[in-house]
Amino acid sequence: MAQEAGVQVDPRVDGWKYGHASVGLVRTTPPFVGRRKQLDWFANRLQEVLVGRPCITLIPGEAGLGKTRLLQEVSAEAERHGVLVYFGRSDEGLELPHLPFAHLLTWLLERVPEDVKQSLGDNAARLDRFLEPNRARTEAANAAMSTQGDQDKLQLLLALSHTVIKLAQSSPMLVVVDDLHWADQPCLDSLGYLAFAVADAAVRESIPLMIALTYRPVELESRVAYLIARLQRERICDTLELTGLDESEIYDLLQGVVPARPSHQLIATISEATQGNPLFIQETVHHLKQGNALRERSGFVVTTSPAADLRLPEHVTGAIVSHTQGLSEECRQVLTLAAFLGQRFSFRALGQALGQASGMHEEALLHLLEEGMRQGLLLSEGQDFRFTHSLIQHVLYNEPSVARRQRLHHQIAESLERLYHNCLDDHVLEIAHHLLRAGSLAAGDRIMHYARRAGDRACAVSGWGDAARYYEAALAATEATDYLSIQDRAEFHYRAGYAYQRDLDVGPCLDHYEKSIAAYRLTGDVLGLAQVLMEKIRVHTTLAPVPFGTLVDVQPLEEVLEVLGEDEEALGLRGRIVAAIADAYWHASQTGKADRMTRQALEIGQQIKDERLCAHASYVLALAQMQELRLHESLETYHNALTYARRTDDLRLQSWPLQRMPMPLTWLGRLDEAEARVLEAYELTCKTQDWAGYSLALASLVTAAVIKGDFEVAERHTQETIRMVSRSRYLWGGLIALSGLASAHALRGAWTEAEQALDMLVEPGRIFPEMGAVLQDDIRVFRQLLLAHQDASEPVKAQLAAYLRDAVKEERFDNGSPARYCALIEMSDLIAVPSMVVQPYRILSRVAERGVLFSSRWVFLIPRLLGVAATLRRWWDQAEAHFETAIDVAMRSGARPELGRAYLDYARMLSARGKIGDCHRVLDLTGKAAAIFDELGMEPFIRRAARLTRAMQARLPRTQWGHVTLPDRLIDQEIDVLFDMAQDSTAFLG
Repeated sequence: MAQEAGVQVDPRVDGWKYGHASVGLVRTTPPFVGRRKQLDWFANRLQEVLVGRPCITLIPGEAGLGKTRLLQEVSAEAERHGVLVYFGRSDEGLELPHLPFAHLLTWLLERVPEDVKQSLGDNAARLDRFLEPNRARTEAANAAMSTQGDQDKLQLLLALSHTVIKLAQSSPMLVVVDDLHWADQPCLDSLGYLAFAVADAAVRESIPLMIALTYRPVELESRVAYLIARLQRERICDTLELTGLDESEIYDLLQGVVPARPSHQLIATISEATQGNPLFIQETVHHLKQGNALRERSGFVVTTSPAADLRLPEHVTGAIVSHTQGLSEECRQVLTLAAFLGQRFSFRALGQALGQASGMHEEALLHLLEEGMRQGLLLSEGQDFRFTHSLIQHVLYNEPSVARRQRLHHQIAESLERLYHNCLDDHVLEIAHHLLRAGSLAAGDRIMHYARRAGDRACAVSGWGDAARYYEAALAATEATDYLSIQDRAEFHYRAGYAYQRDLDVGPCLDHYEKSIAAYRLTGDVLGLAQVLMEKIRVHTTLAPVPFGTLVDVQPLEEVLEVLGEDEEALGLRGRIVAAIADAYWHASQTGKADRMTRQALEIGQQIKDERLCAHASYVLALAQMQELRLHESLETYHNALTYARRTDDLRLQSWPLQRMPMPLTWLGRLDEAEARVLEAYELTCKTQDWAGYSLALASLVTAAVIKGDFEVAERHTQETIRMVSRSRYLWGGLIALSGLASAHALRGAWTEAEQALDMLVEPGRIFPEMGAVLQDDIRVFRQLLLAHQDASEPVKAQLAAYLRDAVKEERFDNGSPARYCALIEMSDLIAVPSMVVQPYRILSRVAERGVLFSSRWVFLIPRLLGVAATLRRWWDQAEAHFETAIDVAMRSGARPELGRAYLDYARMLSARGKIGDCHRVLDLTGKAAAIFDELGMEPFIRRAARLTRAMQARLPRTQWGHVTLPDRLIDQEIDVLFDMAQDSTAFLG
């Protein structure tokens, strides 16, 4: 049976051939992607099952949605937790009563331990006798199973339920029954009895059992529907709804199928055609290959086929075709034409399109539509109708031949022109769509006219993908004619490239920009050429995978500046070019040049009162200031950029500073302001669709959540950020979010999860196509820090000390350096090498002088780490001042984890200093720290606080210990061990 998740390779497909224009594809088994929410849901349920709370999970969904593959992943995870897993399925073509429960019974009896088998008594023998006649699984033997008397059946059901419960109580179990919709009545009876018996017994006893059932949509009056309705009334039963994969998950799935990166145009087309169904996606890609409809453009795979033409699996479309066979011929023709209007259509438009050829009266048309409603194919919504499922529209649309489809599209285009002749602008998108689909029946000049208007209209409503498609159609329609001059073609290529840029689709964007540049060079249009070159730089500094620190090619723009010379009339263009080049220098981490050039551009903008130029130049200047950690200056400049931008009607320009401002606000500890800016950015991004920039704003929420100790919120925001990163391929939000999440896991001692978060960053293709050397070095620092936390052995300490000696030699001062130097100080503290903190302390002191309180990526409170470094160097006064600052900052900003750590590190400093009279203060600080750690589940720090508490109590008579509460989770033996360790405590306790 084919796997539903769309991960089985069709054996009919051989290797994909490479050609000059077409894309060759290597077919491999696509990975399991997405379903994070469902896997987390199952993980939570599994934990409940392991403590004896049974559950029944119903998973409905259409064929190919991934029900089976999801449960395979769940089963593998369950087995890793020591759970016994039975995976059975019903079969459409086999008339074998009790399948799959006959297999379950055999499986059970093979695994029942001898002591459990004895406790089953007669039930085990009854099951064994029941199975004995059909060990060979003959059809005759199974027929005999269905002819038993009612008493025998009841005894069998009792034995089955009793055996399953007893075995689950001896070892946790997961029972999966796949394809329940094909189960026979005896199987449904067995399943129902087992489920109700488990639900009843769970009230009285512990039963570590999960039952998972998958099924396709079933008729309300069917036997399966009746059982499902009964199960859903049980308190231990839940229904888990599956939906199609979203665009980011489709991207991940396609990466396992195509050799180059999938373009957003390809992803959007497949998503529209398949609704994210994994099996349909596989079939669709196969269809595109067969039709030679895949191309590679600037390293990205695109498709030349529209979504409506993509073929879906016959086992899905066949059922719908059979259903439509019951329609009258007139109704079938009407619904076919309606399918060309879309999933939703107006009665008026359908009547106009149909009336041109048939002269059908409205009453007759309404009668036919109502026939479609009675057949369950249509729904009525006022004067509009819609198909009850997109697959119905898809099937009806694809029934006619290609030639007839073109004729129908042409017929509809002409009818819509007549219908909307007084308001064509409002319907130009519909008319253009049908003209494009009419093929050679539509004149080239007519296609160009409507496609251009439709592209402009789509841009006006931020329909960037549609706009790109219409501009490309205009270009294609005039390719063999002289309708467009070279100048016009340059402009159309620019517009198509810009639309793809706004749709975050790099490959087609750069392809059109290169063609536009070539055409503008031929015409000598300097203004047009400069505009394309400036946007191309923006693509390379945002969407294209150019490593940060690499200077993109600015020579073509510098050549344009030379051509312009000192022409006063071109002053505004000069300013825009200078700002674009400054953006490139910022991306190359040459902030000094970026600063000088943006100030030059800003001066020009102010001189000629060009608000757009002032907004852009101020924005780039703020980026350079933020990179140098001049955060207060940066925020002021962002405010200026926003003020200039709001004087224009350019929402995109307004969104840029709003999307970046949350980061410096977070680093300054102004968390409420940061969150408010994120909300503003979101409202604007919904209008501009610039999800690339918004991913940075979301990532700042991850940092803020980790600072506050809202670890679940941090995980949720990380998932949202990764979706934005997957959609836009703008990588930096992923770096900030995943590094922050890794630090959150480390705070709770979840070392494996922390490593996995870092793995996502360095694994090629997950976030970065290939991570640059500087970032790789930062991730290596974080990995070494995790090792220092986990392993205190002497060999590991020696290894880390050697690493530190090399790491501290490098000196950096940018917005990524605070986390690095904080990590180096913490590592030095963990392995007790005071000599390694001198340079990190000096650099972090400069950072603190600029008002920076929290680091980005791996989250630290900088004053606390300065205190740790000063303690290691035995600079007691500086250390005390740093810790007092850290506590004050943490309390004001609500930084619970760092407040607890500041209390603990301050206590450690006082203990190490060894002043008479500090012992009670140490105990007080440690008690406050322990309470926070216990509340937040920060296990490693709970133990450190307990260790220090016992060490200090060892110095004092018991009567002077005071009231210090140790966390309940420390058992007596652990406290005793800590007490014994404290008797030999040294001056500096860790």
